[in-house]
Amino acid sequence: MSAKATMSHGNDTYTDQIHSEITEYLLSLGGKISNDYIQKLPCDGCGKNEAWTKVVDPTVIICNRKNNCGTNTHIKAIAPHLFTNWTKRYPSSKADPKASARAYLQSRGLDPNKFEYEQGTWKERGHHITTVAFSVRWTSKRWHRLLDIPKGIEGKTRWDKAEGDSYQGHAWTTGEIDPSQPLWMVEGILEVLSVQQGLGLQAAATFSAQHIPTKFYESLDRSQEIIVALNSDQAGQDGTHKNLEQLKKLGFN
Repeated sequence: MSAKATMSHGNDTYTDQIHSEITEYLLSLGGKISNDYIQKLPCDGCGKNEAWTKVVDPTVIICNRKNNCGTNTHIKAIAPHLFTNWTKRYPSSKADPKASARAYLQSRGLDPNKFEYEQGTWKERGHHITTVAFSVRWTSKRWHRLLDIPKGIEGKTRWDKAEGDSYQGHAWTTGEIDPSQPLWMVEGILEVLSVQQGLGLQAAATFSAQHIPTKFYESLDRSQEIIVALNSDQAGQDGTHKNLEQLKKLGFN
């Protein structure tokens, strides 16, 4: 799910700042404000200065040459620098200890007021990396999404270092599963939250395309409709087939 500059999620520091920065950047590209629109923007597809966006929500740049181009480009594709450096641009403090994590979550189009999370720190190779951290029900370990990942650090996620399994056999949810409603299986915690908040659907995270949350599946009513919707890359496709095979073995339709 993509960010909207006009979102209001309790604390508007991120909302106001990113909207201002996006607008300033688009004007620096030659854009001109005309009433409710920013016009004469360069199109990322054809290069012509005929694209436009809305002043109130400048997150999608739309080419006006519908027949010859018609490209729609998200602001993240042309201004990725506005969606990094979370710790520096939105520093935490004693008064606001989750500032960096909250700004990142809001950039994903999420309302952080609707779920539990923490701002953590991951130490690796001499780096102190800010994270968005989530607790899980089956272990004291937390799952971390790394922010502002330094060079030389591989991957985007980590689990707290402690004894015991991290997620083997389990899946993450925000609460109890309603067997009367379809359950969407996705790979990550943030994808679960996006599906729930953006689409109003219940979802669970497998944590990895290769992971089959057998213990979680075994806890569900066999009448539960399950839709496996992992990522579209090869790993996701392979993982989808493996999950479907396991569900069939467990007696799901």
